[in-house]
Amino acid sequence: MEKEREHLVYLARLAEQAERYDEMVEAMKKVAKLDVELTVEERNLVSVGYKNVIGARRASWRILSSIEQKEESKGNEQNVKRIKDYRQRVEDELAKICNDILSVIDNHLIPSSTSGESTVFYYKMKGDYYRYLAEFKSGEDRKDAADQSLKAYEAATMTATSELPPTHPIRLGLALNFSVFYYEILNSPERACHLAKQAFDEAIAELDSLNEDSYKDSTLIMQLLRDNLTLWTSDLPEEGGEQSKGDGVHAEKLRYCSSSVPPSYIPTGADYQECNNDIEEREPESIEHLLIETYRADIYKMCFNSVDEDVISSNNKAGFSFYWKAAEENVPNRLLKRGLRWMKRSILRVITMFFKAFKGCNNDKAPACL
Repeated sequence: MEKEREHLVYLARLAEQAERYDEMVEAMKKVAKLDVELTVEERNLVSVGYKNVIGARRASWRILSSIEQKEESKGNEQNVKRIKDYRQRVEDELAKICNDILSVIDNHLIPSSTSGESTVFYYKMKGDYYRYLAEFKSGEDRKDAADQSLKAYEAATMTATSELPPTHPIRLGLALNFSVFYYEILNSPERACHLAKQAFDEAIAELDSLNEDSYKDSTLIMQLLRDNLTLWTSDLPEEGGEQSKGDGVHAEKLRYCSSSVPPSYIPTGADYQECNNDIEEREPESIEHLLIETYRADIYKMCFNSVDEDVISSNNKAGFSFYWKAAEENVPNRLLKRGLRWMKRSILRVITMFFKAFKGCNNDKAPACL
């Protein structure tokens, strides 16, 4: 059995490198059916394989839905019917993939799990794939998928709270995706913001104890939590109207501008404008952070409602990851070498590439591109 397992894992690695994700999934599914506790690498191979397989279909579905909306607004009924038929084919593929991985999780991965970390990982995956079903289902089917997703996320959260530290990337990723579930599926921005902010604040409080091995992953997910909070807070009703924007908020803006550590305060575009006044006097890390944050926020505001952990996977090219695009273009390094003007031009070039690659978004009316 060990030789077979080693052979299948090696095939999965090869398939990943060749970007043949369907074959990667088939290999890792056979490993999962051996009913043994998977290693961290094997667990990640399962996740990455299915994430890429489902990601391509989710991207197709969002693009088709956006085109369908445009054709409906033009009154092109014949084209709308064609799109609906085509979209149904994509939905059938999505349902098949989701049901496939959910069966593997329930029948093999969770029963074979012995550690808190792997248990959280698999229940989080279960919540994610039921969430993907809820994205395109309707009526009772959507309600059932949403209920199952909620139960899985709650089970993962219960174990994560008792077994994993607040800075653990799996616990942070769970909070990120669970909050997206509340926002996108249950239409509850208040609950989504509360969950995301609580996870962010708890991680900030224990940032000093962060494991060096997971520092990059954890801080990246924390940035994504802040990105979502920046977007979602604009949907919440303001208490006290314009009167609430007084000296206290201004002091928070100044504190953000003068700090090299991201605070729990969620900055807005106006805050960034204030910070730009002294940008050239900042440390290099702060300049890079500020500009990347500003332009990434602009992208999300133009196109997305929220972003989940899928954007972190460098292999998930259908994941709409601005992080991935920026890294591929070596934007941070170039930013620091050239002046502020060149910095902005470089990031704008990446943004242009981004929108050329993914034309399906239609401003605020587009489905969230996860």
